[in-house]
Amino acid sequence: MRYGIIIQMSQFPPVAESIRRITNAKGASGYVFDWVISVACNYRCPYCYYEGHWDDLKKHNLAPPLETALATWKGIYEKYGECYILINGGEPTVYPRFMELMAALTRWHRWNFNTNLTWRLDRWRAFAEQIEPSRGNIQFSFHPSEEKDIDAFIERALAVRRLGFDNCDVTIIAYPPHLRDLKRFCGKFKAAGIKVSSQPFVGTWHGKNYPHDYTEEESALIRILSEENDSSLRSELDHAIGSASPLGKLCRSGQYSCHINQMGEVYRCTQIDQSPGSRERLGHFYRGFELRPGPTPCPKAFCQCGESRWLVERCG
Repeated sequence: MRYGIIIQMSQFPPVAESIRRITNAKGASGYVFDWVISVACNYRCPYCYYEGHWDDLKKHNLAPPLETALATWKGIYEKYGECYILINGGEPTVYPRFMELMAALTRWHRWNFNTNLTWRLDRWRAFAEQIEPSRGNIQFSFHPSEEKDIDAFIERALAVRRLGFDNCDVTIIAYPPHLRDLKRFCGKFKAAGIKVSSQPFVGTWHGKNYPHDYTEEESALIRILSEENDSSLRSELDHAIGSASPLGKLCRSGQYSCHINQMGEVYRCTQIDQSPGSRERLGHFYRGFELRPGPTPCPKAFCQCGESRWLVERCG
């Protein structure tokens, strides 16, 4: 198995400003890479995509040498310029040498990662010293099933922001058993000056299939608490809740964005078939892959993770 080879991909035209805007990353080229660095977490939330499958999935974690990953990301920079890297897990901060990875990655790219905020404050201080906080965004995930003291969580979040991480907000999964407390949770974060959004639950609970089985009142609550007055967010919530479908519509995922799973396989997005032989497979991150030269029709009737932003009707 050969790693660390910089893949020379075909030339692409300059990315339109309308594409660059949707990354929300000032100065980035417009290309977005959604990277699952590993499936591993120190929490066991009942609503997680991976719940019940952790042991099986972690067997497929590639975890190449850090030097290999960085050589490849440097090659991406040399080809596309400064990109926007969405780093996901599991919990990214449990990844071996995560701080070293970020310290190097931030030299070339802008970034975003989601964390349950279980790092101690001294680790956040060390992290702030090694990177430029303004080059990235951090999303704090509040998990009521694991984090029992919301006030302590808010205190930690504010302490991290004071280290220079201004681009921080909080997400909460609208898990049915937590809906009765959702308004109170969001109110506490907003009172502390922290932007918060409620993300629809995807899965089954008590025989119901979510997000499609949210009641009208529950869907309205998610919209209100997420402050979806923003037209862009409204469209994403429409797709995430299931009231809008991307099926058959031209989408630029695979052209200006792609998904890298924990095995290093590259696909157009997180939503599509990732089984062997999938037509949506673009290649392998460390062995060679090709982004698509133009938009292609979406094969899915449901888009749960905000990737509807890449529909041509939305991004141009």
